[in-house]
Amino acid sequence: MEGPIAILGATGFLGSNVAQLIQKNDRNVEVREWVPFVSPDSSCSHKLELFVGEKQIEDCLNGVKLIINCHEARDLSLNPKLEVLAEHNENFVALVRKLNPCPFVHVSTVLVQCSNFWPNVFEPERDGAKYSSRWPCKAYCKSKLLAEQASFSANDDVIVLRIPFLYGEGDTGSIVTDAILFADYFGSQIPNIGDRGGAFQMAYVRNIAQGIEDVATKLLAGEFNKREIMIMADDTRIGDPYSTILEPYAKNPKRPLSPVTLPFLPLYYVYLLITWLLLLVNRLVNIGEFLAKLPDPSLLYLVFHHWTFFNTNKASFLLPKHLNIDREFVDKISRTHYNCLIPSELKASWTLKIDNE
Repeated sequence: MEGPIAILGATGFLGSNVAQLIQKNDRNVEVREWVPFVSPDSSCSHKLELFVGEKQIEDCLNGVKLIINCHEARDLSLNPKLEVLAEHNENFVALVRKLNPCPFVHVSTVLVQCSNFWPNVFEPERDGAKYSSRWPCKAYCKSKLLAEQASFSANDDVIVLRIPFLYGEGDTGSIVTDAILFADYFGSQIPNIGDRGGAFQMAYVRNIAQGIEDVATKLLAGEFNKREIMIMADDTRIGDPYSTILEPYAKNPKRPLSPVTLPFLPLYYVYLLITWLLLLVNRLVNIGEFLAKLPDPSLLYLVFHHWTFFNTNKASFLLPKHLNIDREFVDKISRTHYNCLIPSELKASWTLKIDNE
């Protein structure tokens, strides 16, 4: 890979893994990292240049041959901050494409082509706009789709990667950390919700980071079409979140799964009614900050009851390397990470997060 290249959102959960892989695999590449708020650890490789904040974004992008954008705002709450989503998603991408229209790898989300009404079963890449009336977490999905569209505003090569929710070392905002957080409130037991009849797809962060590096290399080598959308996941088990993710990583002898199973649908409809009443109250009295602490009901339905997994044949064909998951290694390192987390230092995954930090 030839540089210089820029990695945006480089200290976030995904961005930091991408930066580490590129520096490890090709030490001769000049890598520029940009972060929105705080400076990352300056002890990184001497090949690394650090840029912080909006004032330094132009300097970061000046003369680079490739941009990898892992930067985003995510808000899956009942009262998402629309202006923050716009600033860090569609407006940010539009600015980046204007400053330097070089080859561009943009990380998006599979939620943009996800229905919260019909099952999402093995669908390939689709036009996200067709799902807009049935999106879960509509504000976030709309913002991410607009960011995708902004990615294509310049004429150079663009790859948009739609990825599922991630897990792995460094994670502080996923359903795994939510389980750890809530176990702290329920007598050190993970709440047991639902009949385990659905399916929810996640991916290991380092496999996705490897896929992004492969995409960047192929994009610079001219091996992709000019404008491409690709769903990228890995061989992480697909099934209900308890069997595939929560029990392997959140559960341990000191934090067992609750023996009491709570039925999902009755709880869901009660919560749906409560949130509807709260939104009504919010029209009369401003309780927006309180609502921002509660999850969008569609997120709960998506995780605990729905069928959501996608067709990754395109990525499997073009990028076979990143799908070769070492299950034993992933289980060991992920379990170690989650066992070391301190519940009091965690925040719910649905609250506003920048680069999932």
